Amino acid sequence: MAVFDLDARITEEDLSGINRRTRQPIFLYVEAESTAKTVQLEQALTEFLKGIMQDPTLKTSADVEIAVFDGQTCLTVKECGGVENATFASLSELHPTDGRGLALAPILQQALERIAAQKRAYQTNRISYGKPALLLFTAGNFTDTAEQLQDVAARTLREASVDILPVCQEAEHPLLKAISSKGVVLQMPIEQAYTQVFLEIRNSMERLSKSTAATYQELATYLVDGAQYFQ
Repeated sequence: MAVFDLDARITEEDLSGINRRTRQPIFLYVEAESTAKTVQLEQALTEFLKGIMQDPTLKTSADVEIAVFDGQTCLTVKECGGVENATFASLSELHPTDGRGLALAPILQQALERIAAQKRAYQTNRISYGKPALLLFTAGNFTDTAEQLQDVAARTLREASVDILPVCQEAEHPLLKAISSKGVVLQMPIEQAYTQVFLEIRNSMERLSKSTAATYQELATYLVDGAQYFQ
């Protein structure tokens, strides 16, 4: 039995460096819960983007999208793509939910549609990419029924095409657990919430990006296994 394949060929794709172009897409969708938290969110996002820019590997591999939503609007403040600077659209036009319920299903639908569009763009341009991750930060007050949320997430969960990772102070939130790819909710710490969580996300992205086998499945596993950081 031959150990080496002497008929192996090096293709133009091998020489093109396409494997070094692998992208790591991450989508952050965050509820504007209160005026104070929105200010904190703006500061944390700036630090998050600066951290990616300062890491040579992440700067050349991470594709990030950021959207912030209230009860009526889902504002894309940074479209999916590389991080070239730490600026993003102002959050001033949003009206914090302040404990009011919101319809999460349309927001989740929008996020999944944008992820699907990004994957089509990768495929059209022959760019390899890791499994996308959607981190959904919310206070957990919804007007949706379980069926409405499950209908939106059903195909994605069945195909395991995106890792949906809800983040909430209520770790046992039943609706969020039902749409989580891991069946768990990452618990948001009360103090310095965004800063701490974004730092852990960036650190995990940095570690994963150094492995040629890294995918966002591993990112999801890391976040869940490192749940102590979110308590």
